[in-house]
Amino acid sequence: MTTLLTPKRVIARSPHSPGAVAIDLGLSVHWAAHNLGARLPQEYGGLYGWADPSGEQVSTQVDDYPSSTPPSEISGTPLDLARTRWGATWRMPTLTEFEELVTECSWEEGSVDRIRGYRVIGRSGRSIFLPAAGSRSGLDLHARVGRANYWSGTLSGHPIAAYSLHIEDEGLMISPQRRDIGLAIRPVGDPRR
Repeated sequence: MTTLLTPKRVIARSPHSPGAVAIDLGLSVHWAAHNLGARLPQEYGGLYGWADPSGEQVSTQVDDYPSSTPPSEISGTPLDLARTRWGATWRMPTLTEFEELVTECSWEEGSVDRIRGYRVIGRSGRSIFLPAAGSRSGLDLHARVGRANYWSGTLSGHPIAAYSLHIEDEGLMISPQRRDIGLAIRPVGDPRR
C-alpha cells in the first residue's frame, strides 16, 4: 500500500552547499535531505557513473570510471562527486554507512508530490525521503517508477563493480553494480563534534 508522505522540516543548512540540508537520523553520519543534482527531497537529481568527478560521463565502458584499477574507497576523495560538487563537508556514503541506514532505520514506501519513493526514519525520529530515481545505462533510463538505486563510495571485491543500495518492492538490498551504470547519490556529512 502506498501512503502520501510529507517532507520533514529543515534541520541545518550547510554553508558549503547552498540549499543542502543535513538531517540527523541518530546515526554515525548526517544524511542530506535531497539527492545530488536535486533541489528538493522529492526530486530525482542526477544519475552518475561511479567515480566520475565530472558527473557527465555516460560511457558504457567500465574502464572509463575512472580506470581498470580504481581505489577501493572514493568517499571523500577527488573522485567523489558529492565532495567535488558540494564541498568538503559532504561526501558519498560508505558501504558501512549504507548498512547502518538499512539496519538501524525503519522504512516506509510512499510518495511526495506524486514521486514514488521511500521514507527512512532514523533513531532520532527524523527522516529523509529517497525518491525512486531508477538507473541509467548510457543515455537510457530504467525503472524510474519503482526502484531506487544509490551509489556508495566503496568498490566491491571486483574492480568492475561498486556497492550500491537497491530499494524495490521486494525489499532492500546492498549489492555490487557495474561502475558504468548511472545511479543517484545521496550525500552524507560527518556530524560536527
